[in-house]
Amino acid sequence: MHVVRSTLRNHRVPCVPSSAARCPRMCSSTPTLPARCSSQIGYSKRPQFALRTLKAAVPITQSLTTEANRPDVSRLEIQMSASTPTPNAASALEINTLGFRYPSGFELSLPSLTLARGEELLLVGRSGCGKSTLLQLIAGLLDPSNGSIRVGGTDIHALRGAQRDRFRGRSIGMVFQTFNLLHGFTARENVLIALLMSDLPKADAATRAETLLRSLGLDRLDALAEELSVGQQQRVAIARALACRPTLVLADEPTASLDPENALNAVRVLRDACRDEGAALLVVSHDPALESHFARRERLEQLRETNTSHAAGGVR
Repeated sequence: MHVVRSTLRNHRVPCVPSSAARCPRMCSSTPTLPARCSSQIGYSKRPQFALRTLKAAVPITQSLTTEANRPDVSRLEIQMSASTPTPNAASALEINTLGFRYPSGFELSLPSLTLARGEELLLVGRSGCGKSTLLQLIAGLLDPSNGSIRVGGTDIHALRGAQRDRFRGRSIGMVFQTFNLLHGFTARENVLIALLMSDLPKADAATRAETLLRSLGLDRLDALAEELSVGQQQRVAIARALACRPTLVLADEPTASLDPENALNAVRVLRDACRDEGAALLVVSHDPALESHFARRERLEQLRETNTSHAAGGVR
């Protein structure tokens, strides 16, 4: 079992209630911490920061431990087993006969979708049509009722627990609408935390983080995340998503919080960065202004209708 240990010193993190929500990006399960968790990860009065945000950058599947009575020193221990992709896999993403149903009754059916390595795809659709649900299925945060999803040749839903978390951390990058950067940590540290999933030595990880950030035009590497402009925060989010050289990058409404001019520039930066790193890019959005910037465009409603056109009632 591969063990990655990182000691994060001189950073204080606030407590997390025992009802901490499931991680929106990385983790298939959330460890339960007591309401005042200073013995686990340190305590701070810094607002708007929670363990689930840290877990959005690094999947924690075993434990968070520190030396007793030292709230300003935390040790992050990640123990996960590596997964092996299918040899000679040609596609970055391959979906076949996918089906999913929420208890509320909403159904998502997708007969097929393939994304070649290094390919870009803009998936558009109205709000509520299942775009975010599809991304969660691809990332392995939700399990389908039928069908398969392969990322780089690996069936992500055939993996369980720590194996799935580790595979996700290494093979899938995520860019969120609201970025989900770690407040209280610098731009550099936000990327270094994502690199905990890699096998890079500490010195190489530091070089990788700096090189990525500077290639994206960011020179305030040691500024706290909350001190950066919106555009700078997005560049940090892109660097974090690409840190482990993933096979696939998923971007969920990446321009929703930006004005039109900055939105188009952000998409250009995201596409260029993925192209430079050789990562396939799947962007989901309901913004029609993006359509002219992608050679391949699909409407989720039409992809779903392909599978449900013969069913009574059509798409739900």
